[in-house]
Amino acid sequence: MWEELFIAAGMRTPIVMANANRALSAPINIHGDHSDVMGARDAGWIIFFAETAQEAYDNTIISFKVGEDPRVLLPVLTTLDGFVTTHTVERCELTDDALVKAYVGEYNALYPLLDTDNPVSQGMFASLGDTYMKCKKAQHNAINAAGAVIDEHGSAWAEICGRPFAQVDCWEVEDADYLVVALGSVAGNARFVARQLREQGKKVGIVRPRVFRPFPAQQIIEACKNAKGVAVLDRSDALGGQYPSFATEIMTAFYDAGLSVPVLSYVCGLGGADITATQMKQVFSELEEGIERKVTTYLGFKG
Repeated sequence: MWEELFIAAGMRTPIVMANANRALSAPINIHGDHSDVMGARDAGWIIFFAETAQEAYDNTIISFKVGEDPRVLLPVLTTLDGFVTTHTVERCELTDDALVKAYVGEYNALYPLLDTDNPVSQGMFASLGDTYMKCKKAQHNAINAAGAVIDEHGSAWAEICGRPFAQVDCWEVEDADYLVVALGSVAGNARFVARQLREQGKKVGIVRPRVFRPFPAQQIIEACKNAKGVAVLDRSDALGGQYPSFATEIMTAFYDAGLSVPVLSYVCGLGGADITATQMKQVFSELEEGIERKVTTYLGFKG
């Protein structure tokens, strides 16, 4: 059913789909990593990553407003990490249903499939490459312009619920020499160790994109521009590629901006493997030592 993701995006269908990020077999594994969602990264869906249950709740509500906005009209993946977030008991504040409903509003399709008085064609065959390319360029324009719409609706929800919204969450980046950039729940592990290091006088920080598609390159560059070194944590690998998906996005953004900050690439937590404080300390230590590598390190790997 993989092609259905592309069909939904190509038909500009504002579906909101929740995804518990999980590993992909083989060998058989149902635990958490980002292999499945990274496989969908270029399918044309807007993608949110939640660190906590609270963020998963808020992201999902915001997703409806973003996907259904006439300026966007694209499907949205609202994701949270399998088991680490989906099967963990933690406090989550729910907003009154009436307020949520008023915020989300009603969706009135421009060209509804079942309006028999005004019939439309759906899923037409693009007989010429030129027609297909025009459709793809329209998708390209819509998703790349969605960042401003995400900010608009995220800020509106923040006003209602009282919880802040930003496409990129930054912790202690203002004076940080060394930064860890991570998606989802792994940022909590990194932040825990970073707090300990801060108490020791080390200038470290955490950058966590809450939105992955469209990629918030400018916000990430702004957060990382003064760092002496950046480590990128991937919970999936791009087999056969030079670097994993997230690290590739970060490096490309830096290159385009002319930012020459050294980047270390790490893969961690595949198949639900523990991501420990010891591993996070290793990452910060290697950043401080100024280690330079052109390959990705598998954290916790015992070969």
